[in-house]
Order: sequence, then C-alpha cells, then structure tokens
Amino acid sequence: MPEGGFRALEERLLSAGIAPRHVRRLVMELASHHESLVEEEVGRGQPIEVARSVARDRLGTDDEIVRKVLEQPGLRSWGARWPLTICGLAPLLGLAASAVAILATLAAALEINDHMHTGWATDTRGIASWVRHGTEGIGWLIMYGLPVLCSLALAQYAATRRLRRFWPITGFVMTAALGAATNVTVIWPGPGVRGLLSGGLGFSSWDAMTTFGTRWLITLILAIGVYCLMGHRPRVVHHA
Repeated sequence: MPEGGFRALEERLLSAGIAPRHVRRLVMELASHHESLVEEEVGRGQPIEVARSVARDRLGTDDEIVRKVLEQPGLRSWGARWPLTICGLAPLLGLAASAVAILATLAAALEINDHMHTGWATDTRGIASWVRHGTEGIGWLIMYGLPVLCSLALAQYAATRRLRRFWPITGFVMTAALGAATNVTVIWPGPGVRGLLSGGLGFSSWDAMTTFGTRWLITLILAIGVYCLMGHRPRVVHHA
C-alpha cells in the first residue's frame, strides 16, 4: 500500500458525498489491486520502492479516481443527495414518532394497571415510589432526552459523511426547537386530584417562552459541541 495508504483519497471521496460504505469498499479494492501491481513489478525485477511508485501511478491519480467515482451518482450518501430531508425532516419525524410511541405505550400500561388495580384511580399510596418516579421520568425523557439523542444521532451522521455544516446545524436548530416546544404532563391520581397524562406542543405564557428558549439553547449547544468534536477526531471510514 502507498505511504499513508489512501487516507487523502478517502477524505476527498467522503467530502464529495460518497457514502462511507462505498468509500470503504473502494479503498479495499484499490489496496488489493495496488498490492497485486507491486508484486507484478517486483516480478519484473523492479526494486520494491520503485515497484510501489509504479503501481501507484498505474492506479491513476486521486483526481482521476474521484472523477470516475463521481460519475456514479448512486454511490452518494442519502445526506449528500437529499440534505434537507435527511438533516432537517428526518430528525423531526424521528423525534415526533418516538415521543408518540413512548406516550402511547405509557398510556396503555397505565390503562392496564387501572383495570388490574382499580383502587389506584383514587388512592396511589400502594404504588411503589419507583413506579411513580419512573413514570414521571418518562415525561422528562421525552422533553429533554429525545431531542438531545436525535441531535447527537444527526451529529454522528453528518460528521462521518462530511456534509456541509449548514445542513446539520439547520437540523440541530429545528430539532432543538421541536423538542423545546414539546410538553408532557404526568400527574398521578389521588384524593381530590384527577390523574392526567397529556402531551402537546407550544407555550402559553412568558415563563413558558423562557423555558422554551432555555431548553432550545441547551440542546443546540450540546449538539453543535459534539458535532465539532467529531469533526476534529481522526478520520475513520465507517459503515453507512
């Protein structure tokens, strides 16, 4: 393999929008072909260093290889082909679908427990504290955890595919906004208190707007910070 392998070529292909799995496959094929050419040149009596140089020349320059690869648009990653859909809409749909699924599961579990333990509807003293806290924690997971997880997943995707910074940052802003606008309320029933499980979007007061801004900013800072750290990691080609 050439000195330094094909790291520069890998980076150029990733930056050009080629999916990591195709880059990995191409680099493995080039490395294998290069070794075969080196053996061929050594068999002709060339010194090993000369054989390696000649083999690399026979493979073609990085410019030529990149140009040929880019002639196959099907090798580009989804993020490179549809950046707004993948970076903007997909995280929003993932966040919304996850929140709805968690709320639906929680509502079904509580409904089943209501039928099994009819006394819970008016007296919750028999409920284990971890059940109460766990249920209330699910609300916090939806409001705070899911937006961060979706943003971090987008950061990982964008960093490994070298997408233009504009697209993931746009996705971070939109995902953080949707997460900050999401409200979940879990109230256990008790004497004189009606149980409540609800979820929705929006804010109705200045305090709610302040909370929205704080949640939005925290999620955005975390996502951009992780994204920047990933951008400075040693470059490794990942499966796509």
